[in-house]
Amino acid sequence: MTNDVITLDRITKRYADFTLDLTMHVPKDTITALIGVNGSGKTTTFRIILGLAKPDTGNGTLLGADVTRLPNAVKRDVGAVLADTSFDAVFTGDDVIRQMKALYPNFNVPLCRTLLERFALPTDKKMEEFSTGMTAKFKTVIPVENSSIFLSVGTVSSMHSPMNAAITKRTCPASRWHVATSTNSSQS
Repeated sequence: MTNDVITLDRITKRYADFTLDLTMHVPKDTITALIGVNGSGKTTTFRIILGLAKPDTGNGTLLGADVTRLPNAVKRDVGAVLADTSFDAVFTGDDVIRQMKALYPNFNVPLCRTLLERFALPTDKKMEEFSTGMTAKFKTVIPVENSSIFLSVGTVSSMHSPMNAAITKRTCPASRWHVATSTNSSQS
């Protein structure tokens, strides 16, 4: 049994102008950032992990299950926020929490409420009344159910930019961070 929540072993995904070629692991109880420039394969990686895209070659697991055949029990234990994720504009935070609890039996309501309070996010306000920053924070808090977090960080130039270092230092102790980088293996 591995101590990783995500493993990708020699995964490839080919498109007309891009090929993802990746081996990586996300250890349990860490916050892992996948860092790369636009077009480096971050979204494709997430789509493969979540079973939304099938790799051309290689193997991958999410919580020990094959990413090409994720059972519902695994899907219920994974929170994901993709770029186009949104909540119904007339829903309040409380409405979203009720919906998440109904859809995900293991959804941790007390933890969610604690995090929303920590980030000063109201539960009685409609989503359409949230600022862009509030919406981003809310979308980040809602899927947090466990102690492992895998996120994507896009960069303009270098992954060693001061902004990325600031994010790392302010978010959590460096000892819990694991960084995976994403690069294009081929582009036209």
